[in-house]
Amino acid sequence: MTEHYLVRHGESQANAGEATADPATVELTGGGRLQAALAALALHAAGVHPSLFVVSSYTRSQESAVPAQYLYPHVPVEEWPIHEFTYITAFKGIPCTVADRKPTGDAYWSQLDPQLVHGPGSESYSQLVDRASATLNKLRHIERTAVLFGHEQFFNMLLYLTREGDSAVDSKHMRGFKEFLYEHRVQNGSITLLNTEARRWNTLFVSPEVIRPTDVTFQTKAFAATTGA
Repeated sequence: MTEHYLVRHGESQANAGEATADPATVELTGGGRLQAALAALALHAAGVHPSLFVVSSYTRSQESAVPAQYLYPHVPVEEWPIHEFTYITAFKGIPCTVADRKPTGDAYWSQLDPQLVHGPGSESYSQLVDRASATLNKLRHIERTAVLFGHEQFFNMLLYLTREGDSAVDSKHMRGFKEFLYEHRVQNGSITLLNTEARRWNTLFVSPEVIRPTDVTFQTKAFAATTGA
C-alpha cells in the first residue's frame, strides 16, 4: 500500500508544561486522551479501513492508540522504533519542563553536527534519519494500510525525507530539517495522510489544541453516537 496515516499523540504532560523525568514514560493529559478519541472518530468518519496499527514504545503513543483500538478491535498492533527524537540527555532523572531543557536544546541545534550524541539516553541526528528512512522503506513495502501513532519530530522527519529524498546527511540537511519543523507543525491529535509513492502528504484532521474538562460530556456523547455504544 502507498497511503498511510500518521496520528500524533494527544497532549502530553510535557506538552502541558508539566515537569517530566523520562521521555519514554510521559503520559497523556485528560485533554490529550480526548484528542486521541477525536482522532479515532475522525479516522472512522473518513471511512479509513486500517489493517495495521503501529505504535512507538513510548507511553503517550500507546495511550493514543487505545480509542482507535476500541473502534477497530480486530486490527493488529505492532511496536516499531518510531519513538520521538531525544537529542539531549535526560537531566539524570530530575523532573524538568520543556522550558527548563530549552537552553540545552538550543545549544545542541546551534552546533549542526549530525553525528553528535549528547550523552546516555540520547541519539544523534544521523541516527534519527536512519530510523525514519527504515520506517519509510518498511511502509513502502508492506501490503497493508498502516496507522502510525507517534510523535511530532519523528513524523516531521518522515515528511522531510519524503520531500528531500536520499540527500547527504550533513549540517545543511540538519539546518533544513530544523527550519522544516517550524514550517510544518504537527499538532497533538492530528492526522496526516502520507502517500509514499507519490511523495506527498496532506493534513486529514486537526484536533482542537486545548480541550477543557467541561468538554468531557460532549465528547463522550459524540463517541457513543458514532460507535453505537
